[in-house]
Amino acid sequence: MVDASSFRFACPKCGSASSYGITRSNTASYSREGQWDDRIFACMCGKRLYGEAIREEYDRQWGAAEARLEEVRARRRRRAVERKKARKEAEEKAHLAEQCAWKDCKNRARSSSKYCSRTCSNRNARHRHKVRKKEKT
Repeated sequence: MVDASSFRFACPKCGSASSYGITRSNTASYSREGQWDDRIFACMCGKRLYGEAIREEYDRQWGAAEARLEEVRARRRRRAVERKKARKEAEEKAHLAEQCAWKDCKNRARSSSKYCSRTCSNRNARHRHKVRKKEKT
């Protein structure tokens, strides 16, 4: 539902929300049934609406505003779901990254390294050196 304080009726021709006026006709009769019958919409661009046409245009614009608001809400819901999913994936990656990179070690890595200790780092370096040495021969 559109908030009445945020909705601005606009001229259907120029789109201005401030350069128009809705007045009562001097010659119209004042009856309760047709409260819009004596109204005149006049914009500075030259557009004029009379009677029920004002109410119909108002209802059309109100419906369009509600549709836009629903689109915005749906987009926000989708973004929230996407952010939640991304956050969950990042947490999973962070959990995997927290484990020591040495293949035989299951300890948690230090905050500034991918290894849990200098020993695991050296083991990995020696292992890579042996692998490269075997590939050369």
